[in-house]
Amino acid sequence: MDSSLDDILAELQTIEEAQSEPLSEDFSLVQLRLKRGVTQVQMAKRLGKAQSTIARIEKNRDNLLSTLEAYVEALGGKLSFDVEFPN
Repeated sequence: MDSSLDDILAELQTIEEAQSEPLSEDFSLVQLRLKRGVTQVQMAKRLGKAQSTIARIEKNRDNLLSTLEAYVEALGGKLSFDVEFPN
């Protein structure tokens, strides 16, 4: 479904605001995307998905690592994490 002009303008304003704020240690995919200055529509095009799929990914708190990796790479980043075990 196409976004209205008002929706697009509101998201662009949100992006501008997010770019000026530092990311916290506990950030969401939405915050990460906004910090990079990317709309959901742009993200959908980069991943070859529908905008509604991007919205669903961003709302989901239990994404697969492969989904997170693709999402981060679409923003120009590289996903990495550490695993530590007690001695």
